[in-house]
Amino acid sequence: MKYFNVWVDGRAKFDTSEKAEAILRFIAEHAPVKPDLCGVYEPFRTPFSLSNLLPAIGMLVNKEKQRLTPDMPSGDIFLVHKKKPRCTYRIEWSRGPHTPFGKSSCYVEAAYVRDPKHLTGWLAFCFKLLELLDAWYAQFFLDEELEHKDVVIWQTPPRPGFPEGIQREEFVSRPWIHEDGLPGVYWGNYLGPFYVDWFGREKFETLPCVHKQWLDTGGIFFTIAPTPFDWNNPAAKQLEREVRQHLGADAFFDIEPVRARIEELRQSMGGFLPDNFDLRTLVPPCRKPEFPFVDELRPKAKTQEEEIAEARRYFEHFGFTFEGMEGNSMIFRDAKGEVTKVNVGPGGKVEHWPKV
Repeated sequence: MKYFNVWVDGRAKFDTSEKAEAILRFIAEHAPVKPDLCGVYEPFRTPFSLSNLLPAIGMLVNKEKQRLTPDMPSGDIFLVHKKKPRCTYRIEWSRGPHTPFGKSSCYVEAAYVRDPKHLTGWLAFCFKLLELLDAWYAQFFLDEELEHKDVVIWQTPPRPGFPEGIQREEFVSRPWIHEDGLPGVYWGNYLGPFYVDWFGREKFETLPCVHKQWLDTGGIFFTIAPTPFDWNNPAAKQLEREVRQHLGADAFFDIEPVRARIEELRQSMGGFLPDNFDLRTLVPPCRKPEFPFVDELRPKAKTQEEEIAEARRYFEHFGFTFEGMEGNSMIFRDAKGEVTKVNVGPGGKVEHWPKV
């Protein structure tokens, strides 16, 4: 089954019941295809409706995930409509220090948006969703467009039972816009106010495209073809090239140089590539802006005072008695009367001996 997709990089953080309720209520009231089930893991069995929002609010506002640990950096929920037209909404928040953007999405059967009225209504709904997600970037595409612009195919070397090798298909995904840059130019593209300013607002006044719309968010939505099904027409391909050139081709990922490089390597390796070949080593770097939340991407260094307080709590928890400071050294005595020195060095680094 083919789908029409909207992928969003947003900075909304649904860390309170009120924030979660606002977006879930909007979807329940205004989604062109209303979901009737919700959940975090499949199978989705919890009923979802305007009169039954509490379970969904509890799933999206997940207290454990609010800690933003590397293993659990986000909170999310899936809302699904399983009857035709099939449709899924995924709402995610993730906002530093591990990943600054939540990657939300929604997709509906492609046949649904063949009707111009349905496409218009779907886009209007998505534009409001961009606002609620605090979207910085979004791409609108059919499955086959993503496959064409992000998938490469190669053969592995022969092996017992597979004399011709094994055909591999792999997405050369660029999942993090703050690390990898913008993923490309698709049928539909949304650039939030930050990107509009970065590229230069004047450039969008003369942007080559089929449709262009400034949204209430301050960002811009534009397309390279009349409908999502026209993405591969010669005119759309030409507009895609013109958009890249107009805004700066080095700011967007392009699969074609990667495919060309793979072909060169394939020819030099007898037609094959190793099983463990890392495609991302072939991806040229993209020009990226300086984001205004650099510090948020990494845990802030603790002050010397904070390190001292934390070390004291730690050692006292294990039964040590704090006796005072000698310069930058904390003096502890254990139950046997032996002394342990904890050195708080430059930058608040704690070193101690003997080890606990």
